[in-house]
Amino acid sequence: MCKHCQMLVLVARDSSEKTVLRCTKLGCTHFGQDVTSEQCDACPEKEVEPVKEAQKPEPVKPPEPKVTYGETQVMGANGVWTCPECGFTYRGRGSHFHRCRRKPEPKKPPTLIQQVSTYAQAMTRWSLAGWPKRTREEVSACIDTCIHCPAGLYDAARQRCNECGCRANRDNWAILNKAKMATETCPKGFWPLSQWELLNLQRQQAAV
Repeated sequence: MCKHCQMLVLVARDSSEKTVLRCTKLGCTHFGQDVTSEQCDACPEKEVEPVKEAQKPEPVKPPEPKVTYGETQVMGANGVWTCPECGFTYRGRGSHFHRCRRKPEPKKPPTLIQQVSTYAQAMTRWSLAGWPKRTREEVSACIDTCIHCPAGLYDAARQRCNECGCRANRDNWAILNKAKMATETCPKGFWPLSQWELLNLQRQQAAV
């Protein structure tokens, strides 16, 4: 049937319905007239819509396992599994604990406003405690921990922690060095306790 042949339902006054085919192609000899399906098929100006090929659905890819830095349990697919992060290939069956060799991207340091707020809070705690300082050995232990930070948060080039944004180095000026202030601790809890902190804990336990 021609694509310009339109099916209409006509309703008479007595509510009876009649279905007709009407040509709607401009220039056709049957334009505006009711035609039969045989007349439409025999018309030399008939235009038939091309048959569209059915689109094949795209194959659904299984989601790749999310791999984080550390121990992650993964399953071997058909006996072979490749880590999408570091490329390590595991051959075997069942489950397996994989330590991805690709470390996470370094964390961005806090904004300037956040750093100023953190520094003001640190100075308030330090002044209220009476300006206690760590010894040179205690500062070195803290900085060694920062350099080998398990979370990879220390920026050795800028001598700053990317978690809190504070400056931490072996400088003896406590006002510019968080590691020198005995009241301050690592935001992740990696620093060893100073002598001042141990004395405070003993006082608190004795008070209880």
